[in-house]
Order: sequence, then structure tokens, then C-alpha cells
Amino acid sequence: MRYTPIERINATRTASKDLSWDTGTGTSLSWTISNVGLDQAAEDNLPIVSRLVDDLFHSLGDSGAPPRKLMAGRFKTVAKHIGAGSRCRITFDMVLRASATRWAYKATFSSRCIEFAELEISGVL
Repeated sequence: MRYTPIERINATRTASKDLSWDTGTGTSLSWTISNVGLDQAAEDNLPIVSRLVDDLFHSLGDSGAPPRKLMAGRFKTVAKHIGAGSRCRITFDMVLRASATRWAYKATFSSRCIEFAELEISGVL
């Protein structure tokens, strides 16, 4: 398996970076962020969290759809690190989409009802 790390994301602008594994099965990750609606502490956390996303999800590989409990825990870790030292209450909604051939987990992170980040990981069954 060949792994390509996420590039650092500038927290002062909206950005999208893709992380791909060359597994032959097409597992991929997309992390999109914006600093809209966040206080300074949460904004300062975004570049750190971008590296955390890289660490948390690169080991999933091509073993099929991971269990919901595992993915919920990883998304919760991302939310906790965004909100570290912040007055913003960070929440996320997680959705699992699956078909006979593909799976995808998508989490939307928000603060004060303003969505500021989206994380999706998907693959082939």
C-alpha cells in the first residue's frame, strides 16, 4: 500500500485536501474546512487537526468498511481537538452510506449551527 499524506491546510481560508491510498480498491478521504463561525482558539487548532485527520484515517487501508463505532470514535476525536481551549461547542453529524459495491462515512462539523468542516472517507467493498 502506498500512502500520500495530506498537505498542510491554511486555516484562514476555505480549503479542501484529498488523501488517497493506492490500494487498488479506491479508498479515499476528503477533509474540507472553513474558519467561519469559529473563535480564535478553534481557528488555531485547525492546522493541528488537519495533521490529526491524516494520522487517524491513514491506517484504514482497503479492509472494507470499518465499523461505525470505530468511525464515530475517530470523528469524535477530531471534534474534541478542534474545540480544545475554545468557547465554541463543536458538534458533528455522522452518516454512513453503503451500497452493494461502495461505502462512505461522512461527518459534518458545526459550531453554533454553522457548518465549518466536512470529513468523508469512502471505499469499495
